[in-house]
Amino acid sequence: METVAFRPEIVRWWLSLEATAGRLGRVHRWLAAGHGPGGGRLHQHHSVTLVLCLAGAVRLSHPVGILDLAPGDSVLLEAGAWHHHGGLRRGTVAFGQGFMLGRSDWLLQSSDLALSSSVAAEPSRQLLEELLAQPSETGRRIGLAAHLRGFCAEPSSPPASAHPAYPAMELALWDNLHHPDPVAAMVRASGLSRAQAYRVFAACAGIAPAAWVRRERHALARRLLGEGMAAAAVAERCGFSDRRALRRALN
Repeated sequence: METVAFRPEIVRWWLSLEATAGRLGRVHRWLAAGHGPGGGRLHQHHSVTLVLCLAGAVRLSHPVGILDLAPGDSVLLEAGAWHHHGGLRRGTVAFGQGFMLGRSDWLLQSSDLALSSSVAAEPSRQLLEELLAQPSETGRRIGLAAHLRGFCAEPSSPPASAHPAYPAMELALWDNLHHPDPVAAMVRASGLSRAQAYRVFAACAGIAPAAWVRRERHALARRLLGEGMAAAAVAERCGFSDRRALRRALN
């Protein structure tokens, strides 16, 4: 049995998360169609992500703007929405929930302390996807309150084990999805040889890197087209040479 140090602030954070379900503020949403590649520190996630401010101010930015979350405010990030998480200032506490390797990873953190764990991916993923699709902020607020109450009642376990290089590899693929060869960026990010990187990725993700890229490009392209983005812009955004190549790939 592992013995860990007791941190009173962690207890306070959890109680704050439970209480926030009853006093949510703004529930923003950032869609992929409105937040294209911006370079620099910007990155994207492969699935819906929730960011919630519990204390202080949490800053996120995207290619054309900045969002400061006050306590109780949150933002739902669609897969493919480019953004940057600003560093947390002293006195700020944030909650984040995302998805990787079939689990839902969550993080409570301040400027100098963090607690992470995971719960089952479902029903969290489906619920957050439904909230993301909800055009009414009032509807998103009601749904998010219900989600948080359910989440706080779920048992958590340590994050799913994986090769330590895998998270950086997946992030590199997503951040270079619009480039001709995202797999090369994945290999560089892994710090491994090409053969080793392929084996590690396939073992963790259950799919070869090239097949993963093809699957995620197609899924993102269909979503962006569904959101009204022009085919030429979708092709550039998703790494296709032109809109004809995009159409051939999706047919």
